[in-house]
Amino acid sequence: MTPADAMTQTDCNTAPETMGDLQMLLRDEFGRQGIESTPLPAYLTSSLNPAMRLRDYQAECFRYFITYWEKLTFGKEAQPHLLFHMATGSGKTLIMAGLILYLYEKGYRNFLFFVSSTNIIDKTRDNLTNPVSPKYLFAHSIDIDQRKVVVRPVDDFGDSRDDCINLCLTTTQGLHSALSSPCEGGLTYDDFASASVVMISDEAHHVNVATKRGGKGSGGTSPGSVAEPVDWESTVMRIFHTPHESPLPTCCSTLPPPRISPIRLLPQNTATR
Repeated sequence: MTPADAMTQTDCNTAPETMGDLQMLLRDEFGRQGIESTPLPAYLTSSLNPAMRLRDYQAECFRYFITYWEKLTFGKEAQPHLLFHMATGSGKTLIMAGLILYLYEKGYRNFLFFVSSTNIIDKTRDNLTNPVSPKYLFAHSIDIDQRKVVVRPVDDFGDSRDDCINLCLTTTQGLHSALSSPCEGGLTYDDFASASVVMISDEAHHVNVATKRGGKGSGGTSPGSVAEPVDWESTVMRIFHTPHESPLPTCCSTLPPPRISPIRLLPQNTATR
């Protein structure tokens, strides 16, 4: 965030001047100097690709997120659903990689990363799971709390390992199809009912099918209910509302308007269009 302008309850097409400013609330509550002095975990330097040093606004983005996660005690969702509203080319996947490391340290082990298209998922798979790729986002040795951690690609979370980042990558359509027609060795709603899963959505505006057509996109169902979600957004929200905590950081790319920072961290209480 250069500077960090808005941590807001909004959709990503709302004009900046009409946004409620929750990021300002953080600055009012903790002070800009207090946020700027928030220490970044060492692994955000040592365990991300050293050739991809964090830019100043990315480091500031992490400081706002950490302040929100660790210090905010009011006006905060019990189950965080946040939007990183980022300009094209501002490094959103690197931010997501750093969030994976941070949330692993906080006790999460299972991560579902879903994107809008097969082309993007292939690039993301290279970025997050292929150490020989020139665009691999992690360091070759990931160390968190003096422990070696491995990024482990999985198809489901049935055999998750506690010493690994268990990472499932899929498209939004593939996720919806897998959960609508479950098969052996694939994701099912049971994966989310039995363990906490961090859900990370790239290009989040593509998910909001129900919102675009004027619905609420709340899912309207819960595990064990008879009605099945009928669109991608409802599927995602059904997972989000499972009994186990499933934080949902999302990304939405946009061209930066004048004087607006390339990263905006927004509470996602309302859906992105």
